[in-house]
Amino acid sequence: MSERAGRLISTSQSSEESRRRAKRTKRLLEQQLPSVRAAAEKWRNGTTLASALTTLGGFLGAPTRIDMLATGWRTTAGITLAITATCIVASLACSMRASFGWPRKIVRDRADWYEQWEANEIATASGYLAASMVLAAIAAIGVGVFVGVLFFTGGTGSP
Repeated sequence: MSERAGRLISTSQSSEESRRRAKRTKRLLEQQLPSVRAAAEKWRNGTTLASALTTLGGFLGAPTRIDMLATGWRTTAGITLAITATCIVASLACSMRASFGWPRKIVRDRADWYEQWEANEIATASGYLAASMVLAAIAAIGVGVFVGVLFFTGGTGSP
């Protein structure tokens, strides 16, 4: 018998609880990589749709507005658009990496090689997903600045 929290329990009951806890922990760890990949896949799909809609809106509305801008504002709009497009492409690339992984040779030199690979892959996928989100936020700010330059500068003066 062992004592736990002021009461006596049998060691067989204790080991049964330990086995249940270990089984539950193992199940949670096995579901972690698919969970991260599923979240990254949803993020990738949403980011792609938002990027497509933003690009479509830019192609439809921007050309006539850019012609009305002063040279300094055109330069500002162009630089903002270039930064935004770069962030969108980088965000999509990061979300693709997070959702699909990257094929590479796995070194099976240790007994726990699979657990080590899975832990590294979870950390890598989570990092790429976070980077994708940060880049998407920067791109959203860039879209806001671009729209502000197009519609609220009045087309005159310099930045």
